[in-house]
Amino acid sequence: MNRINKIALISAIAALSAITVFANPPAGNPVDRYGRLFADGNKIVGEKSGGEAVQVKGPSFPWSVAQWGTSRFFVTEAVDAMIDGWKADVLRFPLGISYVSPAGCSPNSTANPCENYVTEGYDTDPEGNWGRVKLVTDHAISRGVYAIVDWHAYYTHSAERTQLAIDFFTNPELAGQYGDNPAVIFEIYNEPIGPVPDWGEPGTTGPVKAYAEAVIGAIRAAGFNNLIIVGNPRWSSVPDVVAANPPVDANGNVFGNIAVSFHFYSQGHRLNTLHYARPGKTFRQVILDVLDAGFPVFVSEWGATHPGSQFLYDFPSADLWHNFLDSLKISSCAWNVAVSGSVQDFWTVSGNPLNTGSWTDPYAMTPHGKYVYHWLTKGDTATPPRRQVYDGERKPVELVADALNPYGNDGSEMLRDVDSAGVMHAVFTLEQGDYEWTPYAGIHHAIDWLAEHCKFGLAYTYKGAAHSFRIEQSNVRNYATHMTEYTRQTDEWTEVVVPWSGFIQPGWNTIPVAVNPDSIEAISWYVERPAGTAGEFWIKDVYCLCDADGGKWISVRNQGARTSSAVSPLVKIAGRNLQLRLPSDGRVDVYTINGKRVRTMKFPQGNHNIRINNLSRGTYIVNVTAGASAKQSVRMLIK
Repeated sequence: MNRINKIALISAIAALSAITVFANPPAGNPVDRYGRLFADGNKIVGEKSGGEAVQVKGPSFPWSVAQWGTSRFFVTEAVDAMIDGWKADVLRFPLGISYVSPAGCSPNSTANPCENYVTEGYDTDPEGNWGRVKLVTDHAISRGVYAIVDWHAYYTHSAERTQLAIDFFTNPELAGQYGDNPAVIFEIYNEPIGPVPDWGEPGTTGPVKAYAEAVIGAIRAAGFNNLIIVGNPRWSSVPDVVAANPPVDANGNVFGNIAVSFHFYSQGHRLNTLHYARPGKTFRQVILDVLDAGFPVFVSEWGATHPGSQFLYDFPSADLWHNFLDSLKISSCAWNVAVSGSVQDFWTVSGNPLNTGSWTDPYAMTPHGKYVYHWLTKGDTATPPRRQVYDGERKPVELVADALNPYGNDGSEMLRDVDSAGVMHAVFTLEQGDYEWTPYAGIHHAIDWLAEHCKFGLAYTYKGAAHSFRIEQSNVRNYATHMTEYTRQTDEWTEVVVPWSGFIQPGWNTIPVAVNPDSIEAISWYVERPAGTAGEFWIKDVYCLCDADGGKWISVRNQGARTSSAVSPLVKIAGRNLQLRLPSDGRVDVYTINGKRVRTMKFPQGNHNIRINNLSRGTYIVNVTAGASAKQSVRMLIK
């Protein structure tokens, strides 16, 4: 079926299944408070805001394409979590458009694969991509928050792609169905990646400007007056060229009700540094130039991270950006609601809320996710940090020095040793050598019996440098191995527990391969950092998680986290002695620090003094429950 027939089919399906949206979203929501948003001079106002500028904040979802697995987040559960838990009042939904390198590539080629390009966008899979975006857009509208329908493309201003975008935004069975909806904003071009002339200086019209004029003109001709966010070259970082040479209609009149897009990632785009593509101007100045020209700015994508794949953060620079944006009432969306192994994700792989069910647990978030969460909530809904512990059978994986093989790019070095207690010590230095990308090094441990014992996943305990944990399958090669997130530098022994569903393939792979324990040949620990980085880490207690059905996650609060004595049983621990005050019949479960349950005791309501014998020296977790709401977890140290 060709592309045009596919789009016709999805339109017909949408027509048959259309519902009237959205009768009664909850009162007091953002759309209820402000009404339809529109441009008024250089600010965005609401029809109910009395002329006052309206600033909305929220997250951006990831690409809608299925090829990386992040499309799993296009579910109503994620929308509810971002509204209820993260306090978002706007959500951005990127409809991914395929992008292939101008040099050409082939998804099935080993010499020139499409690993870094989008190959499953709306243009090739309209049903899948539009179905995902429509689902979450409809739900966001029903919840009364603003929804940005984003044409998420890098190169979309060819004649064919321009017509595809016009059809999408004007077709009443596609995005055109939201043309009169006060909750919906149209973003017509995510990030044109070409040079400034692709827009054009005053008096000229480059191909990106021509695209914008054609799409905006078609939306307005269809009778839709949504606020439109206009993308611009250099990854939407040069909004001043749009303000100096604005899009106009066929009569030469500047289009109204538009905002100019701007994107930043604070580790690479600092507010007061010179712009790499606008000589003599700082990033701050390009924003001010847009406002001075009479157009509003909408920061539809930002991160407190490196703009690419480097695991680098710059939170102070992000703070400066947000102080600046807040002072000017500029709205923004943070990238992104996803788990993919990227520095820009909100959650770690092991903390994936689609697996754990917890969307607001700071312990499960990446550093970037924690920053965005606090930015949206100001910490008022934060829960005490928790560590995830696996409750189930385990089988140890012995670390043998001769079986641990270091590897790395030319110039980097990884040394390793295993002491008499089975603890591996790794020491690394990373140098560029002749390698083109970020240098790396790792330790590979061949293993061929995981399928027999590892029904649920893997676990280990580490301290020292941040790293990733990878599994190597016989049907997955090179840089596409499955991995967990990068861990964090720590001086304390920290457990990492990863179910099979918690491993993902990093990078922009064309066809993801499912984890298959039968095909796993090795596990490895891996570091990737700028040249000149050196460090060390220790690994111990590597386990197969054996019980896929009986095993489950339990949450244990970190030492020092506050507990509520009003709803929890009173627990006091001194060595092996426990003093309990249970408001109802309850039980005590004792776990090793690795999550293995070693003792269960039941007690009636009342006070109890007990002593736990026959436990070896070490640290244990004691969980006490009494009824549905009275729960407490504390550490017990036996010397």
